[in-house]
Formats: sequence, C-alpha cells, structure tokens
Amino acid sequence: MKKNLASIALVMMAMLSSCGGSDSKQMLFNGKNLEGWTCVLDEKSDVPTSEVYGMKDGNIHIVGNPFGYMRTDKKYSNYKLHVEWRWVGEGTNSGLFLHVQDGDKLWPNAIECQLGSGKAGDFVMLGGSKIAEVESKGMFPIKDRIGNFEKPIGEWNIAEVVCQGNSITVYINGQLQNQATSETSEGYIALQSEGGPIEFRNVYLTELNEKDTIAKDSITLSYDLLKNDDPKIKDCIEEEPQYAFDVTLKGKINGAPYKLYQVHVKEGKAERTEIKQEKICTADSIQHFLFASIMESKESVRIICNHQTKNDWKITIPSYQCILMETYPAIKQTKEETIPLIAFTEGERGTWERNGFTLEGIDYCGVRDAKIHPSRWFEKFHIKDYVYFEIEFQQ
Repeated sequence: MKKNLASIALVMMAMLSSCGGSDSKQMLFNGKNLEGWTCVLDEKSDVPTSEVYGMKDGNIHIVGNPFGYMRTDKKYSNYKLHVEWRWVGEGTNSGLFLHVQDGDKLWPNAIECQLGSGKAGDFVMLGGSKIAEVESKGMFPIKDRIGNFEKPIGEWNIAEVVCQGNSITVYINGQLQNQATSETSEGYIALQSEGGPIEFRNVYLTELNEKDTIAKDSITLSYDLLKNDDPKIKDCIEEEPQYAFDVTLKGKINGAPYKLYQVHVKEGKAERTEIKQEKICTADSIQHFLFASIMESKESVRIICNHQTKNDWKITIPSYQCILMETYPAIKQTKEETIPLIAFTEGERGTWERNGFTLEGIDYCGVRDAKIHPSRWFEKFHIKDYVYFEIEFQQ
C-alpha cells in the first residue's frame, strides 16, 4: 500500500463565536496543498500517489483511477463535517469515508457516504463495518438514501455529515438523506478515488461536545383514509372522491409559513411547480391537509387539497391505474427539509407464479411500505408517470 505522508499537523483551527457559546471549526483542506492528508492507492498499482491526488485551481483534484483514498492524518469523533464536490466531465463514482479505522488498504473498515452520481447519500459498509439498521450480507451492504437531491453534473454539491456518538446523519444540498447507528464512533475521514475525475473544496468540520445537540425538532406525519360519508369530505367536496386522506403534521410548526409544491415525475425527470395560494399560509401546531382524488377520465384526474385555503387542480396523467397513496418517510423529518405529503401514482408492475400460471399485476403496498422518497420511485420501481405533493416551510 503506497502512502504519501504529507504532514502530521492539521492545517488550521478557528474559533467562531456565537450567542452563548463557541464552535471549534477546523479547516481540513487549506486550499493550497494536501498538508494533513495521507494518500493511499491500491497496493497492486505502481502509479505514484501524486499523479492521482493533487491540486487544481485551488481545489482538491482526484483522478479516480487507480482506486484508493486520501484520509486525514488525525482521527475525529463528535463533529459536523462540511464537504463540497463536483464532477469533472461525466458523473462517475466516489465516496466520503467516515470512521475509517487503522490499517490502510483498498477497502478499509469504514462507513462510506456514497457520492456516486445518482446515489449520493447511500451508506455503504466497507471492510466489515456494521450499522444497526442493515443486516451485514455480502461484501458491501447498503442502506439506501431516501431521495435524490443532487445538482446537475458540473455544479457544486454540498454534503453535511453529523457524527455524534454512534449516530451518523447525512444531508445532501440541505436535504436530509440518511441516518444510521454505527458500531464505531471515531476514525479518520477520507475522500475516495474510484471511477473518474472529481474535485473537492471547503472541507471543514465543527467539533461537537457531549452537551451539544444537533438534532432538530422532528415532525411526525400520519394518514387517515376517509370514507366518502365523512363530514370532512362533505364540507369541501361536492363529488364523490376516488380516495381521500386526512394528512396530519405534528411538531413545532405553529405559525410557520409554508408553501406547497406539485412534483410531476415522467421517465425519471421531475418538474416541480409551486401551488399558488390566495394568501400566505401558516401552520397550526397540528396541521391537517385533506387530499382527495376525483377521476375525470383515463388521462386526467382532479386533486383537491383543503388546508388553510382550498386548492383544486387538474392533472393530465394516465390515471386509470393510479391511486392516491401515502408517502411514509423512512427517517424523521424536520422543518428544514422539504416533506412529501402524498402521491398520485400506480404501483410497481410485476409477475407472480400461481398454480402453474404466470400472473401480471401491480403492487401498490410494496411502493408505499418501502419508505423511499417519491423522487426515487422511477429508479427503484420503474414507475414512469406519477405526481407527488410536498410542503416546504419558509425560514
């Protein structure tokens, strides 16, 4: 295994004062050279590490081949890590290694926050590492992220990772993506070479102590499927709906202004549109949204949403096999995230063997119960045309 031991010392430390206390911010990358980092390549490679890891226009530039990683010289625990990255040319593969253990090798014992194009935020268990949420099967067990919030190839993305005790929480471009409980709570931090050119900048961490809390107030989301004779429906809808749900948000949201968005996903491409309101909407401490679907034809549906105001709009979509369906989140949501409320969609198409016959059908429950962010339903379930609705609280 080749190593380039640049320096033992960290680049710099700055203390940032805030109301009632101070944060310890450590710049892991100084913007000039790779001091404070150890560069590692596959032991089978005879390529010098300097040809793989270097500087370009003030950024860390990693070629991507041969495989390997550059890690900090120092181990860390209890921190909030900030890393920005972008692809040079096409989007390929890379990762952010957390809690890297001693013994440099191609696949160290570490938790990888995947940065691979289209997969940023997945957790990958490397070198025998384990998390409580996933059974360790195979060489690289994976815990899927809940959504896809990456920016177009060539633009800068931001990964923020909070490691506090054994807990790891990942945000991609400000959106909560994944959470896990690791067996380890300390280790090196590493940037991976795997696949193609990638650049990094603004790599720093903020230390947390045991009294610090970075957990934000969570919001719970619940659903109540309503019968057609329910007074909630009769109060706002004249027609008989196909489906109707009372969607309830609970949390510290009282008085928080919000906006609603419609996201139409077609062949994996999402078009997000703000739903215009007659007035500024502010949430109650327990906020209800009544969503109802009314079929107009095989190609169109009306969606009605009754909340602080009433919305009624028509959607052109192959609707004859679509239903109004819950979007249960896989992890806790907060006011800082955009929260999917409900979707109008079909399920996953598949075949089943029964008594010697091959039956074709649509699985709706499997999509709902997978607890995957609806932005990924085309990727995971091959649903080609669907709509979901989300709420965004205004800061």
